[in-house]
Amino acid sequence: MKAESRDYVKLQNLYRQKAASDLAQVAQNVSQILASLNLPETNIPEETISLWCRNASHVRRIRYRPFIDEWVIDIFHAKAACMFFPSP
Repeated sequence: MKAESRDYVKLQNLYRQKAASDLAQVAQNVSQILASLNLPETNIPEETISLWCRNASHVRRIRYRPFIDEWVIDIFHAKAACMFFPSP
């Protein structure tokens, strides 16, 4: 099966339209969040939002335990952790 140029261009246009729609939705969400925080919309430029959307496929959620939990194995490690990492 071969792809024809016009079919490829149609598919490309569909992806571009979807990307533009997603960008508009994200920009609207950012605007609403900034408004709820009483911040001007210029705090996050449109170029930054566009860059975020283009690279969103690389964003990963990383879950881990707090560093202090790694140290609390016994009393010695707990004391050492508290000495080097005091609570705020």
